[in-house]
Order: sequence, then C-alpha cells, then structure tokens
Amino acid sequence: MSQVMENTMKRTVWINDGAYLFKAAPERFDYLRLKHELENGAGARFTESYYFGAQSAPSAGQDSFNKWLRCAPPIGPKMILKLYSLKAMRVTCPNCKGEYDKYTQKGVDVGIVTVMLQLAAQNRYDQLVLTSGDGDFANAVEYIKQMGKSFCLAGFKDSVSPDLQCYADTMMWLDDLWEKVRKVPISGEEDAVPAALGKEPYS
Repeated sequence: MSQVMENTMKRTVWINDGAYLFKAAPERFDYLRLKHELENGAGARFTESYYFGAQSAPSAGQDSFNKWLRCAPPIGPKMILKLYSLKAMRVTCPNCKGEYDKYTQKGVDVGIVTVMLQLAAQNRYDQLVLTSGDGDFANAVEYIKQMGKSFCLAGFKDSVSPDLQCYADTMMWLDDLWEKVRKVPISGEEDAVPAALGKEPYS
C-alpha cells in the first residue's frame, strides 16, 4: 500500500483554538481555505473538525459567522462549534488608575483538552491537528502520544510555545501558508468575526 493511500486512510481530527488564530493572524483569513491547506499538510481529510471560542452578547454578525462555520464545503468549513461564555474581571489601569471590565475566556482550554482526550479514549482518530500556541496543552498532547496518536501542530512562528512544539510529529507554520489562506478585504464588506475576539470589522 502506498504512503499516500495510508495517509488518506488515517483518521484525522482538527481542533481549533479560535481566539488564538484571530489574535495571532496578521489579517483576516478564510477558514475554508485554511482547512484545505491543513488537510494537505496532514495528508488526510479531516473526519471531524472542532472550533472552540468564546462569545459575548449575541449579534447578527457573530450569528452569521457561527452559522457559516457549521456549513459543509463548498459553502463553509463544516466545524462543530464549542462556544463558551466570557467572564468579566474588574481591573485597574496602572497609568490612570481608572477601573474597567476586562473580558476573558472561561472554560475554553478545559473544553479543548476534554475533547482531545475524550476522542482519543474513544479511538476516534489516529492523528490530531491542533491550531493553537498554548503550552498549557502540552501534558494532554503528551498523553495522547502515549496512546499511539500522532500530533500535528499548526501555528504562527512567533506565537507557539516551545513546550508544545517539542511534541509535534509534524509542524505546519501558518506563516508559510498565509498567502493561500488570507482574505483580501472588499470595500464595503462587513466582517463577521466576533467582536469578543478583539478584531474590529473592516470598512
């Protein structure tokens, strides 16, 4: 059996840390194109794809984006959404001493680790593709590798923890794929990226 055929038959799951990509990416990008490029790099079609993120108050733009993520190709990337609430923290500005609310994700990292381990325990994948840079996932990744799973890590070169890189069987640098996945803004187009992730819409 050829190596290409073996890779095609490898059950592969993609887990995506939505906040990581929106903060690390230099500009807007297309999740459908990104999925295609990651599948090429992993050598297999994804059997399941997960999007983890946080959301604030519902909005038309955010709802549209979430709906699109769930749609199957060629419309959307067909991802299972795991959305969590944002937690407000009262903080004080070190410069002006004024107080304001800072919103942080609550439960996303735990959710990613839970799904990663749960699917591995259920033998739902042979290979895991993770788009994240958080070194806190290192222990969970070490565990799934002990279970015989291969690990492919995708991220930007300046934002991926070495603690995570050292476990990667395959490393895909999104910097090298950027021209293939970036989305050129169209004048007058509204961006459906949730404001909770810290991105301002294009005008």
